[in-house]
Amino acid sequence: MIGRDGPVKPFELIRWARKQATERDLRPIEAHVLLILATYADGEAKAWPSIKTIAADCGLKPTRGGTHSSV
Repeated sequence: MIGRDGPVKPFELIRWARKQATERDLRPIEAHVLLILATYADGEAKAWPSIKTIAADCGLKPTRGGTHSSV
């Protein structure tokens, strides 16, 4: 498990996210969101960016209702 042996380094989270995307056959948007989350994660592998932030980082524009349904 990530973070069991102390603080997690950012590059470890990015490697983990890339591995998950491949092993779990994630769709491109899912893999991208996972990588975005990895970049926001702290030393305990926790990340809390808003949906609006994730959507903006993925280059997504809001839907008519102002939501980000892809995220």
